[in-house]
Amino acid sequence: MTITRAGIGSRSSIGIEYPTLVVATDPTDVSGSAYRIASLLAEINDVHVRGISVTSGPAEVADFALEQNARLVIVGMNSGETAARVAWSTHLPLIAVSPSTLAVPHRIVVAMDLDPSQLGDLTPVLSLFGRASSVTCLHVQVPEDFPGSETPVFARAYDRAVNEAFDVTGDAAKKATGIPAHLVRLKGDPAEEIISFASSSKAELLVLGLRRHFGSHKLEGGRVAREILRRAPCSVLVVSEPRGTSGTHV
Repeated sequence: MTITRAGIGSRSSIGIEYPTLVVATDPTDVSGSAYRIASLLAEINDVHVRGISVTSGPAEVADFALEQNARLVIVGMNSGETAARVAWSTHLPLIAVSPSTLAVPHRIVVAMDLDPSQLGDLTPVLSLFGRASSVTCLHVQVPEDFPGSETPVFARAYDRAVNEAFDVTGDAAKKATGIPAHLVRLKGDPAEEIISFASSSKAELLVLGLRRHFGSHKLEGGRVAREILRRAPCSVLVVSEPRGTSGTHV
């Protein structure tokens, strides 16, 4: 794949505009993982691939991606904090690519909140990766400590909320990947449980929602996403909630 100043592997056709992937190039990504995934995705999707240096800054990367009408921003996972800053700066989906990623990921774990809108419009994002071999929707329940939290009434209400969220998220994932998703529920610290499950299940792609507190200049309420981007054993796809949505991230 030829690397050019404008981008990599760019396709052009007179009178036709293709969607775009943007790679935020990082000199510390010695494995070339971000470029490798960009090349593979370009082979299965009719897309241009454009590059910008991540050293330009998160805001500049975000602005460039918007100018290019990007469907996905791709960065290396060498620095999870860099990936988090870029993810915070844009509402576009972003994948932080693990150095160990050699092929388009097909074993997918979707970290699922009780609010499906946290994952934005999941179907078109996951569709970029083609058919999956397995899809797991993972929900981690944070232990509660308030009056009534151990009652059967609370348990039934929580179960109902989890199943309703899975109906929406699982359906979106199936439309994208071509296979039914299955639900796994755990209890504990979300970041620890998600990282542990991704490792034990040999996940190739971990999908996270990102919820913002608007008006802030850093990731707030995104502790889980930030921690996972630093420590995940596989590539991480961050999908932002729609603009204008507010709430609290677990």
